Amino acid sequence: MPHTSRRHRKPAPNHGKRIQITDDDGWVHVVNSAQTTTRPKKQPSRYITTDGSSDDHTTSPFSSSSNPNASSSHQDKILPAEAPPRLTLSALRLKFDADLAAWQSSGTWQLLKESLVRILSTVLNSPNGDSSKITNVVCIGLGSPSGLRDGWVDRRDVASFQLAALVSLIELLNEQQFLSSLYQEKKEELDMKFVAQDPIFNTLDKQLLSSLGISVVNSPDGFTAVSANTLLFAPGAEKRHLEMLLPMDPVLVFGGPLEEHAPWFYTNESHDHGKGELKRFLEGRESVQLAEFGPKPEAFWRMRVYWRNRYELR
Repeated sequence: MPHTSRRHRKPAPNHGKRIQITDDDGWVHVVNSAQTTTRPKKQPSRYITTDGSSDDHTTSPFSSSSNPNASSSHQDKILPAEAPPRLTLSALRLKFDADLAAWQSSGTWQLLKESLVRILSTVLNSPNGDSSKITNVVCIGLGSPSGLRDGWVDRRDVASFQLAALVSLIELLNEQQFLSSLYQEKKEELDMKFVAQDPIFNTLDKQLLSSLGISVVNSPDGFTAVSANTLLFAPGAEKRHLEMLLPMDPVLVFGGPLEEHAPWFYTNESHDHGKGELKRFLEGRESVQLAEFGPKPEAFWRMRVYWRNRYELR
């Protein structure tokens, strides 16, 4: 006689594994694996560590994500962050304005601002003239202020506060550029460019950045915009990005802390501690560390601002 009273357990749904992959531009993505059975793959996914070091030299950092030789399955996994369906630009801007007010009233920004006024005053008024002029601000790897990474990784608050820091830096830079001796002598029009690059920006993110005077560009335009006259804002840049951006010798760099990554920041050609790109960069820089940001400590955890040590602070 069958045991009709026995309860049968339903098999647990297979949600797939969450894995990290890197695209052809060096960006790290956390994705869902849709596979429920073992199937042969034409091209296996590239698994990476969080610092992006496992395949740093397999592709060029400047290669386009639209590379026709890339597998379609790999490209399909790289999507913009998913914003809530009812979120509007006005609501997103209201939240950002609140985060901006919280950032600018914080002790973290007030202390950093004091240091930046001295740094920018010295850099912009140096006898090097045009070589010290900051012509653009480039933001790499901000993240999405409005959406979730692959539908579940939530870094919206971190990205929003970091965007608030970027906007504050731009405002302060504009003020200091106007007061600089170079501008006062030549009366040149301040025509700085402000650009941001991140493949996960969605439509709302782009609209928000545009409303703040920041242009969103596709890879590799953000990378190639970095020069010796750039303020590089890179709190979320990966190792392979820094390897190609730091040798451009940007005037100021916001990010890091770079010092803690020195042991792994050496090229394949040399593991000598005197020869890494990061080592060379740090040897020519001074830096100041940000104080802890109370509302969201992880947004600026131990980050620093780096500037060329060829200038003597006033």
